[in-house]
Amino acid sequence: MTVRLPSIKRDRLLKLISETLANPSLSLRDITILLGHVSTETTVCRWMRCSYFNLQRVLSQFLQSRHQSIKHYMKRNGKVQIISDQLPPSLCYRLASLIGKEAATFLWNANKRFRLDEPVLRELRAIKHSLKTETWEIYILQMIPQDPHFTSYGDASFLGGGAYSDELLFWFRIVWSPDIVAGTKLKASNPKYVHINSLEFLVAFLQEVAKVVRLEGTSHAHPGLAHKFPNGFSHFPVLLNRTDNTPTEKWMNDAHTNSPFARLLVNLHGQLLKRSSLTALSDHIPGDDNFAADFISRPNMKLSHHQLLSQTFCTLPWMRNYDYVQPSPKLCSVLRSCLFSNPKQAPPMIPANLGHFVPADSISSSFAMI
Repeated sequence: MTVRLPSIKRDRLLKLISETLANPSLSLRDITILLGHVSTETTVCRWMRCSYFNLQRVLSQFLQSRHQSIKHYMKRNGKVQIISDQLPPSLCYRLASLIGKEAATFLWNANKRFRLDEPVLRELRAIKHSLKTETWEIYILQMIPQDPHFTSYGDASFLGGGAYSDELLFWFRIVWSPDIVAGTKLKASNPKYVHINSLEFLVAFLQEVAKVVRLEGTSHAHPGLAHKFPNGFSHFPVLLNRTDNTPTEKWMNDAHTNSPFARLLVNLHGQLLKRSSLTALSDHIPGDDNFAADFISRPNMKLSHHQLLSQTFCTLPWMRNYDYVQPSPKLCSVLRSCLFSNPKQAPPMIPANLGHFVPADSISSSFAMI
């Protein structure tokens, strides 16, 4: 059984978005109404829910920039100084919050209309196209909280990333390319800077990819899966991704983050949800309890591939009996482009070939590099 978006609500949202695209100059109240409608209607479309979160984020950035402009204007015309002079010394610490509140009140009450920028319009066009060409519906089982069917553990470091799943009998290790490693050492103001949270997000996304490949059954199937799942996989499987990175936990659970890189990953996440019935959740785990994933994510780059693999099997011998995930070169290229792309550019498309599994003891090529 499914819950489907009623045609009257579909037509209303289509009309609202079409009017916005035709005349993308809105008041703050108009923006709030638009976002509210998109938020409500996308609850029955999992992949468009991701577009809503991205729309929410780019609109937030858009309004924050206008908010900053007004605060600078207040400073230039002396308004800030007037408010400062009226404050007693004991309340001077409240100056910044009062200025922010004054600017926000001006934004809300003014009749000024704001012209939406291209990232906002791109998200609106994507939502409109989906409304016109796809059925927005969700299975009731996907709306009801369920216990997870699979659990995976992942981690990332400044050298690489890795994860494993005991239920699905796989593991993977990703090695960061020299320019990504160099990017982690740059200042945050540098456009080529790479934040560790972005690498954590990437590892979490790859765990989701591995589950989709396993569920699709188009790659090597570990013989132990038949014993673990004698009746096959659930039609509506739930993955629990355990991580020691709090921002990753929040990103996985509500697909919302302030990271420009993660905005592109949210879009790819939405494409995966459209492709698969998998539901991905996340839970925090103390770093001390995440030893295996932590070890996989910190490869000794002074060792050769075979030495590194031998060290891994010596430290974690059970991994020899699991399957190893080899992401496709195209997927690695897409993820790499996300890390260094302009956040205003159009999001990439996820490739049809996500990767494949091979028995871990038969790995002959180097670990995948992004």
